Amino acid sequence: MSGGFDKCLLKEFSQIREHHTKIYLDNYGHLLTWKPNEFILDIGCGSGDITHKLIYPLLPEDFQQLVCSDISGDLLEVAEIQFKGIPKVSFDILDICSELKDHWKDKFNHIFSLYCLMWVKCIKTAFRNIYSLLANDGECFLIFVDKHDLIEVVFNLLDKPKWAKFVPNPGETYPFPYRKDRNTVETIINSMKSAGFCDIRVHLETIYYTFKTEEEFLVQTSK
Repeated sequence: MSGGFDKCLLKEFSQIREHHTKIYLDNYGHLLTWKPNEFILDIGCGSGDITHKLIYPLLPEDFQQLVCSDISGDLLEVAEIQFKGIPKVSFDILDICSELKDHWKDKFNHIFSLYCLMWVKCIKTAFRNIYSLLANDGECFLIFVDKHDLIEVVFNLLDKPKWAKFVPNPGETYPFPYRKDRNTVETIINSMKSAGFCDIRVHLETIYYTFKTEEEFLVQTSK
C-alpha cells in the first residue's frame, strides 16, 4: 500500500485505459509537433502508470520539464514511485476546475489528459483552464469517454429506491458531461472554440475491450 491505494489494484484498473491509449497514440500521435526545451503537463495522471509507459517515451530528449498533476495527493505519491530516479519530472496538485497558479499560465507546450475529463463536473471551465495553461502555439492531447454502458447500468440502478440511498447525487459522483449529448463532437468543438482553441480535431470512436476471464471483468469494473 502507498498513500491508501493498493498498487496491485491500480495496475489492474489501468489495463483498459492503457490498451486504448496506446491505440490512440499510435493513430493520432503523429499530429503532435515538438519544439526544443518543452514544458509538458499531464492533467489527472493518477498513479502515473500510463504517463510513465506511454507519454514519457514520446518526449524529445531535450524536454525541459514534465509535470504530473492530479487532484489526489495520495495518487501523486504513487506516481512519484513510478518515476523514481528519472530527472526532469515533477509532481503537483491540480484541480483543473479551480483557479490556476499564475506561474503555470501560458507555460506548457504540450498538455495531455487521459481518461480524466469525464470525471469533472465543470467541463467548460476545464477547457478554459487548459487553454490558459498552454503556451503560444501549444497543443493538447485529450482522451475522455462520452458514454459508457456500465455508467448507464449504474444510473439505471440508482433510479431504484433500493439503491438510490447509497448515491444520493449520482450526477455529482459520475459527471460524464456528454452521456446524454446527441452530438458530442459538435458540442466539444463549440466549447473549445469558446475557450479560445483553434485547429481543433475531435475524433469520436466506439471502442470495445474483451475480458479474458470473468474475474478480470469483475476487477476492472468494480472501481
